[in-house]
Amino acid sequence: MMGSLIISTGDELLRGALADTNGAFLAALCDDMGVPCARMAIIGDDESALADLLSDAIGRYVLVLCSGGLGPTTDDVTTRAVSRAFGVPLERNPLARAQVEERFRQRGRAMSPINLKQADLPVGAVVLENPAGTAPAFMMTASGTRAVFLPGPPVELQAVMDRHVSAIFPSGVGPSRVVLRCTGEGESILQERMMPVETAFPGVRVSYRASFPEVSITLSSADPVPLWQCREKAISAIGESLFSTDGCSLAERMIGLLTERRLTVATAESCTGGLISHLLTLVPGASACVRGAVVAYDNAVKTSALGVPEEVLRTKGAVSEETVCAMAQGVCQSLLADIAIATSGIAGPTGGSADKPAGTVHIAVVHPLGILHRKFLFNGINRTRVIAASAAAALKMTLDLLENR
Repeated sequence: MMGSLIISTGDELLRGALADTNGAFLAALCDDMGVPCARMAIIGDDESALADLLSDAIGRYVLVLCSGGLGPTTDDVTTRAVSRAFGVPLERNPLARAQVEERFRQRGRAMSPINLKQADLPVGAVVLENPAGTAPAFMMTASGTRAVFLPGPPVELQAVMDRHVSAIFPSGVGPSRVVLRCTGEGESILQERMMPVETAFPGVRVSYRASFPEVSITLSSADPVPLWQCREKAISAIGESLFSTDGCSLAERMIGLLTERRLTVATAESCTGGLISHLLTLVPGASACVRGAVVAYDNAVKTSALGVPEEVLRTKGAVSEETVCAMAQGVCQSLLADIAIATSGIAGPTGGSADKPAGTVHIAVVHPLGILHRKFLFNGINRTRVIAASAAAALKMTLDLLENR
Protein backbone atom coordinates (compact mmCIF):
# COMPACT_ATOMS: atom_id res chain seq x y z
CA MET A 1 0.00 0.00 0.00
CA MET A 2 1.07 3.54 -0.69
CA GLY A 3 1.47 6.34 1.87
CA SER A 4 -1.22 8.99 2.15
CA LEU A 5 -3.80 10.48 -0.17
CA ILE A 6 -4.84 14.06 0.58
CA ILE A 7 -8.14 15.31 -0.80
CA SER A 8 -9.38 18.90 -0.62
CA THR A 9 -12.99 19.53 -1.59
CA GLY A 10 -14.92 22.61 -2.68
CA ASP A 11 -15.88 24.42 -5.88
CA GLU A 12 -14.12 27.53 -4.55
CA LEU A 13 -10.78 25.71 -4.81
CA LEU A 14 -11.36 24.78 -8.45
CA ARG A 15 -12.35 28.38 -9.27
CA GLY A 16 -9.21 29.74 -7.66
CA ALA A 17 -11.25 31.76 -5.18
CA LEU A 18 -9.33 30.08 -2.33
CA ALA A 19 -5.85 28.59 -2.13
CA ASP A 20 -5.55 25.01 -0.89
CA THR A 21 -3.74 25.72 2.38
CA ASN A 22 -5.26 22.61 3.94
CA GLY A 23 -3.51 20.36 1.44
CA ALA A 24 -0.13 21.93 2.15
CA PHE A 25 -0.63 21.69 5.91
CA LEU A 26 -1.67 18.05 5.77
CA ALA A 27 1.13 17.07 3.38
CA ALA A 28 3.75 18.55 5.71
CA LEU A 29 2.19 16.80 8.70
CA CYS A 30 2.09 13.45 6.90
CA ASP A 31 5.74 13.84 6.00
CA ASP A 32 6.60 14.61 9.61
CA MET A 33 4.68 11.56 10.81
CA GLY A 34 6.31 9.11 8.41
CA VAL A 35 3.34 8.63 6.06
CA PRO A 36 4.45 10.80 3.13
CA CYS A 37 1.87 12.06 0.69
CA ALA A 38 1.71 9.91 -2.43
CA ARG A 39 -1.05 11.88 -4.14
CA MET A 40 -3.01 15.11 -3.72
CA ALA A 41 -6.38 15.81 -5.30
CA ILE A 42 -8.86 18.66 -5.43
CA ILE A 43 -12.50 17.72 -5.99
CA GLY A 44 -15.39 20.14 -6.41
CA ASP A 45 -18.67 19.79 -4.55
CA ASP A 46 -19.37 16.65 -6.56
CA GLU A 47 -20.68 13.66 -4.61
CA SER A 48 -20.12 11.12 -7.39
CA ALA A 49 -16.57 12.23 -8.17
CA LEU A 50 -15.60 12.13 -4.49
CA ALA A 51 -17.24 8.74 -3.96
CA ASP A 52 -15.36 7.31 -6.95
CA LEU A 53 -12.04 8.68 -5.72
CA LEU A 54 -12.61 7.28 -2.22
CA SER A 55 -13.65 3.88 -3.59
CA ASP A 56 -10.45 3.72 -5.60
CA ALA A 57 -8.36 4.75 -2.55
CA ILE A 58 -9.62 2.02 -0.21
CA GLY A 59 -7.00 -0.69 -0.01
CA ARG A 60 -4.43 1.35 -1.96
CA TYR A 61 -3.39 3.99 0.59
CA VAL A 62 -2.46 3.59 4.23
CA LEU A 63 -4.11 6.91 5.07
CA VAL A 64 -6.65 9.18 3.40
CA LEU A 65 -7.15 12.73 4.70
CA CYS A 66 -10.11 14.58 3.20
CA SER A 67 -11.08 18.15 4.10
CA GLY A 68 -14.28 20.08 3.49
CA GLY A 69 -17.90 19.29 2.81
CA LEU A 70 -19.02 18.59 6.39
CA GLY A 71 -21.27 21.61 6.77
CA PRO A 72 -25.08 21.77 6.93
CA THR A 73 -25.86 23.12 3.44
CA THR A 74 -26.81 21.24 0.29
CA ASP A 75 -23.39 21.67 -1.31
CA ASP A 76 -21.76 19.83 1.61
CA VAL A 77 -21.70 16.32 0.16
CA THR A 78 -18.74 14.57 1.82
CA THR A 79 -20.70 12.34 4.21
CA ARG A 80 -22.97 11.10 1.42
CA ALA A 81 -19.92 10.35 -0.75
CA VAL A 82 -18.32 8.43 2.11
CA SER A 83 -21.53 6.46 2.60
CA ARG A 84 -21.45 5.41 -1.06
CA ALA A 85 -17.72 4.60 -1.12
CA PHE A 86 -17.78 2.47 2.03
CA GLY A 87 -21.14 0.86 1.23
CA VAL A 88 -22.86 1.80 4.50
CA PRO A 89 -25.90 4.01 5.20
CA LEU A 90 -25.95 7.29 7.08
CA GLU A 91 -27.32 7.44 10.60
CA ARG A 92 -27.92 10.17 13.16
CA ASN A 93 -24.84 9.68 15.34
CA PRO A 94 -25.68 10.48 18.99
CA LEU A 95 -22.15 11.56 19.91
CA ALA A 96 -21.88 13.81 16.87
CA ARG A 97 -25.32 15.29 17.63
CA ALA A 98 -24.30 16.04 21.20
CA GLN A 99 -21.17 17.80 19.97
CA VAL A 100 -23.07 19.95 17.48
CA GLU A 101 -25.64 20.97 20.08
CA GLU A 102 -22.93 21.70 22.65
CA ARG A 103 -21.07 24.01 20.24
CA PHE A 104 -24.20 26.11 19.71
CA ARG A 105 -24.89 26.17 23.43
CA GLN A 106 -21.36 27.38 24.15
CA ARG A 107 -21.76 30.17 21.62
CA GLY A 108 -25.13 31.22 22.96
CA ARG A 109 -26.78 30.77 19.56
CA ALA A 110 -29.98 29.03 18.56
CA MET A 111 -29.35 25.98 16.40
CA SER A 112 -31.20 25.65 13.11
CA PRO A 113 -32.64 22.17 12.45
CA ILE A 114 -30.52 21.94 9.28
CA ASN A 115 -27.38 21.88 11.44
CA LEU A 116 -28.32 18.39 12.60
CA LYS A 117 -27.29 17.23 9.12
CA GLN A 118 -23.74 17.51 10.48
CA ALA A 119 -24.54 14.65 12.86
CA ASP A 120 -25.61 12.30 10.05
CA LEU A 121 -22.53 10.09 9.64
CA PRO A 122 -21.85 6.74 7.96
CA VAL A 123 -22.51 3.68 10.11
CA GLY A 124 -19.28 2.65 11.83
CA ALA A 125 -17.78 6.15 11.86
CA VAL A 126 -15.48 7.05 14.76
CA VAL A 127 -16.33 10.60 15.81
CA LEU A 128 -13.46 13.04 16.33
CA GLU A 129 -14.31 16.16 18.31
CA ASN A 130 -13.92 19.48 16.54
CA PRO A 131 -12.93 21.92 19.31
CA ALA A 132 -13.12 24.96 17.02
CA GLY A 133 -16.38 24.48 15.08
CA THR A 134 -19.76 22.79 14.80
CA ALA A 135 -18.93 20.07 12.27
CA PRO A 136 -17.59 16.89 13.90
CA ALA A 137 -14.76 15.16 12.09
CA PHE A 138 -14.88 11.39 11.72
CA MET A 139 -12.80 8.38 10.74
CA MET A 140 -13.56 5.22 8.74
CA THR A 141 -11.47 2.08 8.24
CA ALA A 142 -11.68 -0.57 5.51
CA SER A 143 -9.23 -2.96 3.77
CA GLY A 144 -6.26 -1.56 5.68
CA THR A 145 -7.04 2.06 4.77
CA ARG A 146 -7.73 4.62 7.47
CA ALA A 147 -9.78 7.52 6.09
CA VAL A 148 -10.25 10.73 8.06
CA PHE A 149 -12.78 13.41 7.14
CA LEU A 150 -12.02 16.90 8.37
CA PRO A 151 -13.79 20.28 8.39
CA GLY A 152 -12.76 22.71 5.65
CA PRO A 153 -11.99 25.93 7.60
CA PRO A 154 -8.23 25.77 8.26
CA VAL A 155 -8.52 26.82 11.91
CA GLU A 156 -10.96 23.97 12.54
CA LEU A 157 -8.96 21.41 10.56
CA GLN A 158 -5.76 22.24 12.41
CA ALA A 159 -7.54 22.12 15.77
CA VAL A 160 -8.84 18.63 15.00
CA MET A 161 -5.42 17.42 13.89
CA ASP A 162 -3.74 18.86 16.97
CA ARG A 163 -6.19 17.11 19.28
CA HIS A 164 -6.37 13.75 17.52
CA VAL A 165 -2.99 13.31 15.83
CA SER A 166 -2.16 10.15 17.83
CA ALA A 167 -5.48 8.56 16.88
CA ILE A 168 -5.29 9.54 13.22
CA PHE A 169 -1.83 8.34 12.28
CA PRO A 170 -1.27 4.57 12.18
CA SER A 171 0.72 3.06 15.03
CA GLY A 172 4.29 2.08 14.32
CA VAL A 173 5.10 5.04 12.06
CA GLY A 174 7.21 7.97 13.05
CA PRO A 175 9.37 10.76 11.72
CA SER A 176 11.72 9.60 8.98
CA ARG A 177 13.32 12.91 8.12
CA VAL A 178 15.50 15.69 9.47
CA VAL A 179 15.15 19.34 8.46
CA LEU A 180 18.22 21.57 8.67
CA ARG A 181 17.47 25.29 8.34
CA CYS A 182 20.14 27.72 7.14
CA THR A 183 20.45 31.42 6.36
CA GLY A 184 23.07 33.67 4.83
CA GLU A 185 24.07 31.25 2.04
CA GLY A 186 22.43 30.29 -1.24
CA GLU A 187 21.25 26.77 -1.97
CA SER A 188 23.91 26.24 -4.66
CA ILE A 189 26.71 26.95 -2.16
CA LEU A 190 25.07 24.72 0.42
CA GLN A 191 24.65 21.90 -2.08
CA GLU A 192 28.32 22.15 -3.00
CA ARG A 193 29.21 21.71 0.67
CA MET A 194 26.79 18.80 0.95
CA MET A 195 27.99 16.86 -2.10
CA PRO A 196 30.50 14.68 -0.17
CA VAL A 197 27.77 13.92 2.37
CA GLU A 198 25.29 12.93 -0.34
CA THR A 199 27.93 10.66 -1.88
CA ALA A 200 28.69 9.03 1.46
CA PHE A 201 25.02 8.27 2.21
CA PRO A 202 23.35 7.12 -1.04
CA GLY A 203 20.42 5.68 0.92
CA VAL A 204 19.48 9.05 2.37
CA ARG A 205 17.48 11.37 0.15
CA VAL A 206 18.63 15.00 0.29
CA SER A 207 16.40 17.81 -0.95
CA TYR A 208 16.79 21.58 -0.92
CA ARG A 209 14.15 24.29 -0.66
CA ALA A 210 14.95 27.99 -0.87
CA SER A 211 12.45 30.26 0.87
CA PHE A 212 14.24 33.60 1.10
CA PRO A 213 16.08 34.41 3.31
CA GLU A 214 16.38 30.75 4.31
CA VAL A 215 17.32 27.44 2.74
CA SER A 216 15.98 24.19 4.19
CA ILE A 217 17.86 20.94 3.63
CA THR A 218 15.73 17.86 4.22
CA LEU A 219 17.28 14.47 4.87
CA SER A 220 14.93 11.50 4.62
CA SER A 221 15.36 7.76 4.97
CA ALA A 222 13.35 4.76 6.14
CA ASP A 223 16.37 3.63 8.14
CA PRO A 224 17.07 5.85 11.18
CA VAL A 225 20.71 4.76 11.57
CA PRO A 226 22.13 6.20 8.32
CA LEU A 227 19.73 9.13 8.65
CA TRP A 228 21.24 10.12 12.00
CA GLN A 229 24.80 9.56 10.75
CA CYS A 230 24.07 11.68 7.69
CA ARG A 231 22.62 14.41 9.92
CA GLU A 232 25.85 14.66 11.92
CA LYS A 233 27.99 14.88 8.79
CA ALA A 234 25.64 17.45 7.25
CA ILE A 235 25.80 19.67 10.33
CA SER A 236 29.58 19.70 10.08
CA ALA A 237 29.58 20.33 6.34
CA ILE A 238 27.07 23.19 6.38
CA GLY A 239 28.93 25.24 8.95
CA GLU A 240 27.93 28.57 10.43
CA SER A 241 24.92 29.23 8.21
CA LEU A 242 23.02 26.43 10.01
CA PHE A 243 20.73 27.68 12.75
CA SER A 244 18.22 24.89 13.36
CA THR A 245 18.27 21.10 13.38
CA ASP A 246 14.79 20.63 14.80
CA GLY A 247 12.66 22.76 12.49
CA CYS A 248 12.59 25.83 14.76
CA SER A 249 12.73 29.27 13.16
CA LEU A 250 15.42 31.83 13.98
CA ALA A 251 13.00 33.69 16.24
CA GLU A 252 11.80 30.51 18.00
CA ARG A 253 15.36 29.41 18.65
CA MET A 254 16.29 32.84 19.97
CA ILE A 255 13.26 33.16 22.26
CA GLY A 256 13.98 29.70 23.63
CA LEU A 257 17.57 30.57 24.51
CA LEU A 258 16.66 33.97 25.98
CA THR A 259 13.97 32.39 28.14
CA GLU A 260 16.26 29.57 29.24
CA ARG A 261 18.96 32.04 30.28
CA ARG A 262 16.56 34.60 31.74
CA LEU A 263 17.75 37.37 29.43
CA THR A 264 15.70 40.16 27.89
CA VAL A 265 15.94 41.76 24.46
CA ALA A 266 14.91 45.06 22.85
CA THR A 267 15.17 46.29 19.27
CA ALA A 268 15.87 49.64 17.62
CA GLU A 269 14.94 49.35 13.96
CA SER A 270 15.26 51.71 11.06
CA CYS A 271 15.47 49.89 7.71
CA THR A 272 13.72 46.76 9.05
CA GLY A 273 10.72 48.82 10.18
CA GLY A 274 9.85 46.63 13.18
CA LEU A 275 10.16 43.28 11.38
CA ILE A 276 12.61 41.87 13.93
CA SER A 277 10.34 42.59 16.87
CA HIS A 278 7.37 41.29 14.87
CA LEU A 279 9.13 37.97 14.22
CA LEU A 280 10.10 37.67 17.88
CA THR A 281 6.64 38.44 19.23
CA LEU A 282 5.02 35.90 16.91
CA VAL A 283 6.63 33.22 19.10
CA PRO A 284 4.50 32.01 22.04
CA GLY A 285 6.18 32.95 25.31
CA ALA A 286 7.93 35.99 23.84
CA SER A 287 6.52 38.17 26.64
CA ALA A 288 8.98 36.54 29.05
CA CYS A 289 11.96 38.10 27.31
CA VAL A 290 10.99 40.79 24.77
CA ARG A 291 11.11 44.21 26.44
CA GLY A 292 9.94 46.29 23.49
CA ALA A 293 10.95 48.02 20.29
CA VAL A 294 11.59 51.47 18.86
CA VAL A 295 11.11 51.97 15.12
CA ALA A 296 13.31 55.02 14.55
CA TYR A 297 12.96 55.66 10.84
CA ASP A 298 13.47 59.41 10.98
CA ASN A 299 16.79 60.87 12.15
CA ALA A 300 14.99 63.10 14.64
CA VAL A 301 13.54 59.99 16.29
CA LYS A 302 16.97 58.36 16.40
CA THR A 303 18.12 61.40 18.39
CA SER A 304 15.08 61.98 20.61
CA ALA A 305 14.09 58.37 21.36
CA LEU A 306 17.46 56.62 21.23
CA GLY A 307 19.96 59.32 22.13
CA VAL A 308 21.97 59.12 18.90
CA PRO A 309 24.14 62.29 18.92
CA GLU A 310 23.28 64.76 16.17
CA GLU A 311 27.00 65.12 15.49
CA VAL A 312 27.21 61.39 14.66
CA LEU A 313 24.29 61.63 12.27
CA ARG A 314 25.75 64.75 10.64
CA THR A 315 29.29 63.43 10.19
CA LYS A 316 28.81 59.69 9.76
CA GLY A 317 25.26 59.50 8.46
CA ALA A 318 22.27 57.41 9.55
CA VAL A 319 23.65 54.34 7.77
CA SER A 320 26.90 53.86 9.63
CA GLU A 321 28.57 51.80 12.31
CA GLU A 322 28.58 54.72 14.75
CA THR A 323 24.86 55.38 14.36
CA VAL A 324 23.67 51.79 14.60
CA CYS A 325 25.86 51.15 17.67
CA ALA A 326 24.44 54.25 19.33
CA MET A 327 20.91 53.07 18.49
CA ALA A 328 21.55 49.69 20.10
CA GLN A 329 23.06 51.25 23.21
CA GLY A 330 20.21 53.75 23.47
CA VAL A 331 17.39 51.21 23.30
CA CYS A 332 19.25 48.88 25.67
CA GLN A 333 19.46 51.63 28.28
CA SER A 334 15.99 53.10 27.81
CA LEU A 335 14.17 49.73 27.84
CA LEU A 336 16.45 48.13 30.44
CA ALA A 337 17.25 45.11 28.29
CA ASP A 338 20.14 42.66 28.59
CA ILE A 339 20.52 42.44 24.81
CA ALA A 340 19.63 45.02 22.14
CA ILE A 341 19.52 44.71 18.36
CA ALA A 342 19.69 47.71 16.02
CA THR A 343 19.48 48.05 12.25
CA SER A 344 20.04 50.94 9.86
CA GLY A 345 20.40 50.65 6.11
CA ILE A 346 19.31 51.55 2.60
CA ALA A 347 16.60 49.14 1.51
CA GLY A 348 16.41 50.71 -1.95
CA PRO A 349 15.82 50.86 -4.76
CA THR A 350 16.61 54.59 -4.35
CA GLY A 351 18.62 56.42 -1.73
CA GLY A 352 21.98 54.80 -2.39
CA SER A 353 25.29 56.39 -3.34
CA ALA A 354 28.70 55.28 -4.57
CA ASP A 355 29.92 54.91 -0.97
CA LYS A 356 26.68 53.45 0.34
CA PRO A 357 24.80 51.62 -2.43
CA ALA A 358 21.27 50.35 -2.03
CA GLY A 359 21.37 47.20 0.06
CA THR A 360 23.95 48.54 2.51
CA VAL A 361 22.89 47.60 6.05
CA HIS A 362 24.58 48.05 9.40
CA ILE A 363 23.56 45.82 12.32
CA ALA A 364 24.66 46.12 15.94
CA VAL A 365 23.98 43.87 18.91
CA VAL A 366 24.61 45.02 22.47
CA HIS A 367 25.24 42.12 24.84
CA PRO A 368 26.55 41.72 28.40
CA LEU A 369 30.19 41.55 27.25
CA GLY A 370 30.13 44.47 24.82
CA ILE A 371 28.83 45.35 21.38
CA LEU A 372 29.08 43.52 18.05
CA HIS A 373 28.78 45.32 14.70
CA ARG A 374 28.59 43.98 11.15
CA LYS A 375 28.13 45.63 7.79
CA PHE A 376 26.22 43.82 5.03
CA LEU A 377 25.67 44.51 1.35
CA PHE A 378 22.49 42.84 0.14
CA ASN A 379 22.79 43.80 -3.51
CA GLY A 380 20.89 42.43 -6.47
CA ILE A 381 17.62 41.97 -4.56
CA ASN A 382 14.52 44.10 -4.15
CA ARG A 383 13.46 46.25 -1.21
CA THR A 384 11.31 43.56 0.42
CA ARG A 385 14.14 41.06 0.30
CA VAL A 386 16.69 43.52 1.69
CA ILE A 387 14.42 44.05 4.70
CA ALA A 388 13.85 40.31 5.17
CA ALA A 389 17.56 39.53 4.79
CA SER A 390 18.46 42.26 7.29
CA ALA A 391 16.05 40.90 9.90
CA ALA A 392 17.35 37.36 9.42
CA ALA A 393 20.96 38.52 9.65
CA ALA A 394 20.24 40.44 12.87
CA LEU A 395 18.58 37.42 14.47
CA LYS A 396 21.40 35.12 13.32
CA MET A 397 24.05 37.48 14.77
CA THR A 398 22.25 37.49 18.10
CA LEU A 399 21.72 33.73 18.07
CA ASP A 400 25.42 33.15 17.38
CA LEU A 401 26.29 35.32 20.38
CA LEU A 402 23.91 33.39 22.60
CA GLU A 403 25.44 30.13 21.43
CA ASN A 404 28.99 31.45 21.93
CA ARG A 405 29.89 31.16 18.24
